[in-house]
Amino acid sequence: PAGPGGRVVTVTGAKGGVGTTFTAVQFALAAAASGRRTALVDLDLQAGDVGSYLDVQFRRSIADLAGIQDISPRVLQDAVYEDRTGLALLLAPADGERGEEVDDRAARHIVGALRSRYELVVVDCGTQVTGANAAAVETADVAVLVTTPDVIAVRAAKRMVRLWERLQVRKAEDTAMVVNRWSKHTEIQPALIEKITKT
Repeated sequence: PAGPGGRVVTVTGAKGGVGTTFTAVQFALAAAASGRRTALVDLDLQAGDVGSYLDVQFRRSIADLAGIQDISPRVLQDAVYEDRTGLALLLAPADGERGEEVDDRAARHIVGALRSRYELVVVDCGTQVTGANAAAVETADVAVLVTTPDVIAVRAAKRMVRLWERLQVRKAEDTAMVVNRWSKHTEIQPALIEKITKT
């Protein structure tokens, strides 16, 4: 653990369909399998799918923590689903409109509460920039941006990196890029993606 508790890793997609949730789930499962006490947070507030990936239905969500000033261990425990995989899951709301309850202040507060209880907190930020997921990316120890090696996705990744820089969320050089579905025959190779995005 680093800082006040554990480490936070955010996973953001350059655009839809690049494998953002898949990557976040795999990171979290790998961490749990290695013995780390791991939480997986679905901060894709309107369209979160972590629950579907892990075949979990749970009535509580991150929105239930949004208005709480003092997130005690007991309150956090009530909102988190302890999965059979060993992961502690904090899911996105089933009703997308409830995602609006989670603003940047709430996201910082919730991620901070999780950081103090878990060795690793993996946050699926989806592909849309909101105040909540921007706050998570800004405070993360590691911010991962997922792309695929094609022109449209790489352009979207470059736009996301530039947006984060303009909003002073994160510098390009402090962002890690995951190139999903890569092979040596793909359209754009990782070295070129690194050069284009400056990640």
